[in-house]
Amino acid sequence: MTPVCAFVSGGDFTHKHVQALARQVPGLVCITAEHVPDAPTVTPKWQWPGWWCKMAAYDTDLIHGDVLLLDLDTVVLRMPEMPTVTTVLNDFTRPGHIGSGLVYATEAERKRLYGIWMQNPDSHMARCTTPQAWGDQGFLEPLLPDAGRWGTNIVSYKRHCLHGVPDRADVICFHGKPRPWDIPKFSGLYA
Repeated sequence: MTPVCAFVSGGDFTHKHVQALARQVPGLVCITAEHVPDAPTVTPKWQWPGWWCKMAAYDTDLIHGDVLLLDLDTVVLRMPEMPTVTTVLNDFTRPGHIGSGLVYATEAERKRLYGIWMQNPDSHMARCTTPQAWGDQGFLEPLLPDAGRWGTNIVSYKRHCLHGVPDRADVICFHGKPRPWDIPKFSGLYA
């Protein structure tokens, strides 16, 4: 299993966010067209905008084997036990839907998903702009009806940590604002 993140400059994220995640996750590889000091990188074949750059993580020619895909606004307190099947988040704000901020994807599943994605990436990006199908998770959700779900050790900052980080937490997902670097407890990770 290879832990990966994806990065394009120009939004809320910079090299320091990649570097911070690399310090938290041993062996992390960043998929980016940029040079990021102190973080191993691989260059994707395509330059999709914004969070769509995460779709390069499903390219089995780029990275072989199973992957653990982490969003850059994730805090890893300790590495969780890795599943053996493709596993996604339960969407923290929309029960019954998936989240894509932490995805364990088997090589076989990655190959299947990437094949569907590459049939027409522009169409998928244009279609996944509504509350019913939003972003990369909107693309992935109908294709992963039987995916596993992470357990209670993967928490949302907004939903589970406002009165302190639960002892059970291995990973804290920050979705939207605030970002982890806005929280004094975690801001030191980004110094």
